[in-house]
Amino acid sequence: MDSNVKYPETARGYLAKQIGEYLAINNKRSRLQKDSFKSMHFNENKCHKAPESNFVPVHIAFRLFDPKEGADEKLAPIIFQHGVLCSKENWKTIPQIFADKTKRKVYTLDARNHGESEWDDKADADTFANDLIHFMTTKGIAKCIMVGHNMGGVSGLLAALKQPDMFEMLFAEESCISPMSEELRDMELMYLGFFEKVISKIPPNISEDEILGFIQNKVKKPNDSLQSSIKSRSSQIMPFDLKRQPDGRYVFNANKEGVIQFITSGWSDPKSVFEGPAFFIYGTESPYKINKECIKRHFPKAVFIPVEGASHDIHRCFPEEFTELVSLGIDIVVSSHDEGSIFIDMWAIAV
Repeated sequence: MDSNVKYPETARGYLAKQIGEYLAINNKRSRLQKDSFKSMHFNENKCHKAPESNFVPVHIAFRLFDPKEGADEKLAPIIFQHGVLCSKENWKTIPQIFADKTKRKVYTLDARNHGESEWDDKADADTFANDLIHFMTTKGIAKCIMVGHNMGGVSGLLAALKQPDMFEMLFAEESCISPMSEELRDMELMYLGFFEKVISKIPPNISEDEILGFIQNKVKKPNDSLQSSIKSRSSQIMPFDLKRQPDGRYVFNANKEGVIQFITSGWSDPKSVFEGPAFFIYGTESPYKINKECIKRHFPKAVFIPVEGASHDIHRCFPEEFTELVSLGIDIVVSSHDEGSIFIDMWAIAV
């Protein structure tokens, strides 16, 4: 990407160009009456199906961000879900930015076995999806906009396939509905084991800045076959969240056994379809490769948005770009059905 080009302009121009070209080629516009989208505006209390009977809920910690000028209670809130080994703090200032900009309430969640949420032996992707549905039901949230990274994106996508009427639109960062390949699972497990060893060697009571420097130093040293996979993950931002122990040393702010279960358990290919707007944001330099064909089977209106030069942690390493893309997506959807119509075929753009 040209460093002289401001990304917000690039992002807006990129989507506008793709939409314009698609509409020009197809030369048609599908219209829906405004009444069809009332449920997308209002967070009405509706009865939803409860999660599966064998689902056992756990305490899910969350943080609520209210718009500084007050929330519009008619608008569905935004729910942010973090990735593996992270927490609700992972999103930094992004949630408050969206709350103020959209006038919506914004929630950030700690997934089970992460952050301040309860630990549990059950930690597969389907259970994470049920956690989200259960959280929304218990909080009286009839509909939301889901923004999820990696693991949080996967569980959000699965939840939308289970309960499509509970989701206004979806933003999945570096997430795919298809299970991880064996190669990617092995890389995740090597990543987990390697950094666990590095973290165990962090001197007690050093600052966060010093921790980052210490880890980067270790990553730069040759580490056999791990070096190639670790390189693409190193950045100026910590790729996981840590917790300080009483003795001053650090550990993952997550249940390692639960993380391993999520990585290795996989999930069956869902049979359902989500017909709403779904944006899939991915880094062109990421080792995670999304399966567009599989996504299109379940999300026929999917829009694929590459971020040039980005790897896996787009919202961390490119927060302004990420914020602009999600904001633009929300604006496009809301403005289109505010006018009483929506470009249905627009969502079929395959980037």
